[in-house]
Amino acid sequence: MLLQGVAHELESGRIDLPRAMDVSLDEEQSLDAFALAALKRRLAAQLETSYYGALVLGEVQTTPSRKSAVIQLADMPAGAAQRRLNHSGERSYKDDMADLIIEELGLAVTEERTDDSESDSSVIFLL
Repeated sequence: MLLQGVAHELESGRIDLPRAMDVSLDEEQSLDAFALAALKRRLAAQLETSYYGALVLGEVQTTPSRKSAVIQLADMPAGAAQRRLNHSGERSYKDDMADLIIEELGLAVTEERTDDSESDSSVIFLL
């Protein structure tokens, strides 16, 4: 998903090359030190292959969401999309909050399946 995000930002012209990129992930994703190191190696190798050294991976770190307003902000629409796409039980206030977030941000939430063995699906926010 990181690589798809980079490709999208380049195609849309919001970023250009050359540049360095740092990645912060929500600490609650339960990545241990080995998984984080493996992720960094794979991502750095793919960036080198795809962008010939014009996009360099800097730091890959985890940050507790309670200490990062940016991660908390990202969690809101992600959690709302997860609720809308995956909740099959009785509706509750959580569904109302998810609907409110999606409507207020003007998001159209769709799910896309991928052939990538690393992930089985992603959520696309249409703005």
